[in-house]
Amino acid sequence: MSDSIVRIEYVAGNAALAYEEQEQDTLDYIAKLLHVNKNQVPKRAEELFTLWKHVVKKGKDIPITLTSEETITGNDKELLEQTAKILKTQVEHVQTTINRFLKELNIKR
Repeated sequence: MSDSIVRIEYVAGNAALAYEEQEQDTLDYIAKLLHVNKNQVPKRAEELFTLWKHVVKKGKDIPITLTSEETITGNDKELLEQTAKILKTQVEHVQTTINRFLKELNIKR
């Protein structure tokens, strides 16, 4: 995509409701994977990403534990967008990215 082209996607009606429900389901699934409430997902994902970078990318031998319980306010869409930004990925890839990090760190889900 060129720098001068902006792509806008939107949904309306029943498709919008289905999309919103999908976001909620995705956030619920991620929260279960990370063993936190939905409003704790962004900070726990940030902790996971940092841990993954240190262990997998840099080869550091540090304890593999996730302890963050910090909360963020926002609706499901905002929480997912914030998590995607932290993980440097798109919203639709957040679940796959978290699964991959957990697998590479051998953290039980």
